[in-house]
Parts: sequence; C-alpha cells; structure tokens
Amino acid sequence: MFNQNTLNEAKMVYICIGVLIALVAISFARLSYGVILPFMMEGLSISYKLAGMLGTITSFGYLITIIFAGYLSSKWGGKRTILLGLLLITIGFFNLSITPSYWYSTIFMFLLGVGTAFVFTPLITLLIGWFPDQRGLVIGCVNSSAGIGLLFVGFLIPFLHDLYPDTSWRMAWKIFFIIGVSVFFMTILLIKN
Repeated sequence: MFNQNTLNEAKMVYICIGVLIALVAISFARLSYGVILPFMMEGLSISYKLAGMLGTITSFGYLITIIFAGYLSSKWGGKRTILLGLLLITIGFFNLSITPSYWYSTIFMFLLGVGTAFVFTPLITLLIGWFPDQRGLVIGCVNSSAGIGLLFVGFLIPFLHDLYPDTSWRMAWKIFFIIGVSVFFMTILLIKN
C-alpha cells in the first residue's frame, strides 16, 4: 500500500507536469506570439496586416478543433489526446524555427492552435479526475503557467535578440521546440489516465 507521503509526492509530480504541459500549450504556443511578433515580422519581411493574420490563424485552429478535443479525449483517453496535441505543437515549433516564408508559417501557426485545443480540454478533465477535492487549487496552479511562461518569454526574447539580432525569433521557436519535446516525453513517462 502507498503511504501518505508517496501519494503527496505523486500529486506534486502530476501538478508539476500539468503546469509544464500548460506552459507549452498556452504560453509558448498561443501567447508568446505577441512577444516574438516584431522580430518575426522583420525576419519574414511581412506587414502588420499579415502578422495579425498569423495570430488569427492560430486562434482559428484552436476554435475549429476545440469541439473535437472533448470527443477525442473521451474516445482515446486524456493522455493520448494530450500527447497528440503536444506532438502537433512541437512540429509547429520546429517548422516555425526554419520557416522560409509567410505562407509556410501560416500552416504551422494553424497547427499550434490545433495542438493547443487537443491539450487544454483533456488536461483540465484529467486534473479534475486526479484531484476532485482540490480541483480549484490545482486548476489555478496549472493556469498560473500562462503568467510564468510569459514572464520567461519576456526575458528570453530580448536576451536572444541581443545575442542573435537577425535570428532571435527562430532561436525562440527552437527553444520552445526543445522544451516541448522534453514535456512530451515526461508526459509519456509520468502521466496516467
């Protein structure tokens, strides 16, 4: 039988993984674009209108997929759906780091939105299942990752721009890719339905 300390440690691991999953899906895939935008605009030589469309395309990917995320989660299970979302997000990050053009970028910004939809709904469902008596606290912890992630991005992008003025935005997407892959494998190893 598990003792109370073992159960508390397992809960902390689940909360930390939940925070990291939300960090990748919400902070990096959805919210960081606004911080990266000025450097990405310059690197791809695009207008404000086209840059705005990239953000809209990400939201559109999220909007049209969120309806299916709950269905897929109930059919496949939350863990598999989250893994699918993380996989799509990391593919998006990698391809944004090497994008040669605006049109190529639109495909992978859309993929970020789709991946986020497949992560967020199942993650919240799993958290409620794991912590039925503490769901408010746990969901609050996981949602705090948005602020934590944006704070990290707010320091990271200017730092990268000082080091790599022409490619800082590409480096940021690569760093998100590396973090995303790490979280993907942690989810495989540590999360259960």
